[in-house]
Amino acid sequence: MTSLNKDDFPVQIIAKTGLVVLLLLLLASPHIMLYDLIGMKLWVQIILGLAAVFLFVDAFMRSSIAAIVQPLAVLCLSYIVVEIVWRQDIKSMIGYGLAFFLVTIVSSFRAAKLNCFVKMLAITFGLFAVAGVAQAVIIYFIAPGLAGSIPWQSEAPGAMQWLGGADSLVRVAGIIVPRFTSYIQQASALPAYFLLPAAIVLVSSVKEKKLAYILIAFTLLSLSGSVMFCLGISVIVFFFYRYLHSALMVALPFMMFLAYVVILLAISSSGDPGQEWIKLVPGEFNYLEARADSGFSRMILASNAINHVFESPIFGMDSSSEEIFGSLIVTSGMRAGVIGMILAGVFFVQLFKMLSVAMKLSRLDIHARYGLALLYSIALQVMIYNDYGFSKFWGFVMFAIALATLRNLCAQQELRYRQHVWRSM
Repeated sequence: MTSLNKDDFPVQIIAKTGLVVLLLLLLASPHIMLYDLIGMKLWVQIILGLAAVFLFVDAFMRSSIAAIVQPLAVLCLSYIVVEIVWRQDIKSMIGYGLAFFLVTIVSSFRAAKLNCFVKMLAITFGLFAVAGVAQAVIIYFIAPGLAGSIPWQSEAPGAMQWLGGADSLVRVAGIIVPRFTSYIQQASALPAYFLLPAAIVLVSSVKEKKLAYILIAFTLLSLSGSVMFCLGISVIVFFFYRYLHSALMVALPFMMFLAYVVILLAISSSGDPGQEWIKLVPGEFNYLEARADSGFSRMILASNAINHVFESPIFGMDSSSEEIFGSLIVTSGMRAGVIGMILAGVFFVQLFKMLSVAMKLSRLDIHARYGLALLYSIALQVMIYNDYGFSKFWGFVMFAIALATLRNLCAQQELRYRQHVWRSM
């Protein structure tokens, strides 16, 4: 093992500091409530956002043009351009600009640096998961009376806030239980903040695979329909992807998306259907009814969003909005018109093509195989009906990391194949 050159030590320190800054900035995502607990989220976003500009300049100087003109970065640029030309919302421009900077930074990482950051990310969210599990143990077995004092669905969280929160209460088998979310604002965002990092860890060269399974196990406490969808589809993909042609693996999500759009158009043409289904008071209905209600309300929002795109195909919506629109393709249409939808579609083509190639690799261990299946199911969900958490700068950075991880996986497998052929000669 080669020793670290003393002349390289300052460079290593600077590099690790940059990774820490990047991680702390990602924790300032709008859906992560950790900094809100200490009332410093805005200041963290400002200070670390300025630091990210310097990291971007460094990455820009060292990166190839391919890292900047990749579909994900260009999609962020389209958001920025339309926001400047059409809506002039400063907050949105800063958010999209930050997404572009961070995607470019992450795309410049070499394999070793990327794996180091993925490990840091997994450890951090593993701690979040442990805190959430501890909170669940307290509520279920030690002090059930504290269930009503859990943030983020309570105005008076008390001491329980330091272990995270729950976004609502639901009735399961006649018992009212919290939907634990750790430091994430809403259970529907857990696929973005826990499942996607878990999938990346499983696919990457990071050896601590147990961290990924800790993240996955915690998401079950959220009782989130989006989590159950991802995990259910991932199991199906895990067992059957070997029997599907690579081209079908790429085409199938787009066929499902088009079918979903047809359903949305049918809902839109029927007037204002089902609004009475959208119940906002938690704990008043059972789990299955609540999940069906949530899914239907998302479809209504998505159908309204498609109407907005048709009304303004060039620039999307007239004013900036934080509403959930469902599909990332539809959300991109709202933000950047038809161009945004096309760029989002190109990104998904790239992602599903890389997944289909990686899934056909031989010599993959079971962790990588399931990680690829989970990543495929997450991408399917984001493309079709739930981009909550994925359409912010966090989601763009995670997908950039996922793409880089897939490239590294394919490169490693190719190298191993060549070494195997060389030894057998």
